[in-house]
Amino acid sequence: MVTQTSSMVNSGIGTSLFKTKWELGINKFTFENTEGIYPSSIIRNLALEEVFTEYAFLSDVDFMPAPSVYKTSVDLIKSKNRLLSKTTAFVVAAFELKRNTTPDGDAVKFPRNKSDLLALQNSTLIQPFHYHRERHYGHFSTNYEAWNIAKTTYKAKWVGLYEPYVIVNTCAVPRYNKAFVGRYFDKYSHLLELYSAGYEFWVLPNVFVVHLPHENQKDGIGQSK
Repeated sequence: MVTQTSSMVNSGIGTSLFKTKWELGINKFTFENTEGIYPSSIIRNLALEEVFTEYAFLSDVDFMPAPSVYKTSVDLIKSKNRLLSKTTAFVVAAFELKRNTTPDGDAVKFPRNKSDLLALQNSTLIQPFHYHRERHYGHFSTNYEAWNIAKTTYKAKWVGLYEPYVIVNTCAVPRYNKAFVGRYFDKYSHLLELYSAGYEFWVLPNVFVVHLPHENQKDGIGQSK
């Protein structure tokens, strides 16, 4: 995982972002796993236990947040916004690269703000995450048409299989179900639990994450115990 993270950071879009100073902490966990299955939910829970802030951003290592995510989150919390609640999940819109390079052959530069991202989207270099799939329910409810023009936070309508990346209250958020291992359904089962517990999902208008290209992992797909 650390090797894969380094590879993504050193990619064209990752390199353009990391010219800015970031504080990045990586914890390495060693455990005995005789079945060769990645314990994704256990690792997510360990990460949550290491969070020392009031709110946590639940994301994946292969997504790079916009520089504005942290400041926007802090400003939102300080504002005492009426939406701040232990059962509110703030959605951060997710995007992905369609190509690593521009038509001129230059590496795509990481968008610093929403204007940059919309320009890349208009140039067909970036699109909503998994938008190319016939069934892209995972992020459909984020409503990207609304996000493109949004100036204020808006509510996302929950539908099955919705699994956005969210900012939540660290202490209140349930932990991940340890029965899920490998890939798939660990995040969705967790977000479904949030929805069942009465969480509301509100989309932030000016922040985003971008999926960085990497080799696909094919081991331990969609397994549970």
